[in-house]
Amino acid sequence: MRIALDYDKTFTLDPDMWVEIIQLMQGNSHEVIIVTMRYPHEEIPINIKGVNVHYTERKAKVRWCMDHGIDVNVWIDDQPYWLLNDS
Repeated sequence: MRIALDYDKTFTLDPDMWVEIIQLMQGNSHEVIIVTMRYPHEEIPINIKGVNVHYTERKAKVRWCMDHGIDVNVWIDDQPYWLLNDS
C-alpha cells in the first residue's frame, strides 16, 4: 500500500510521532511518501529513510500524482480540499 502524508500542519504538528508511525508502516511493507503543495524551492527539511517528497507546485495533489504515475491508496491530510483543488 502507498500512503501519502501531507507535510504542513500534518507531519509538522508532531514530527516525532509521525516518524514512529512511518517506520511502523514501512515495517509492515507499506510505502510512505510526502505530498506537499509547496514548490521545490520551498524544500522540506525532512530526511527519513525511504520517504520521497513530491512537490505539486500548488496543484491539486490527486491529479498531480495521477499525472506523474504515482498511485496512492491512502491520503492523510489536514485539508482534504487540496487533494482535489489547485491553490
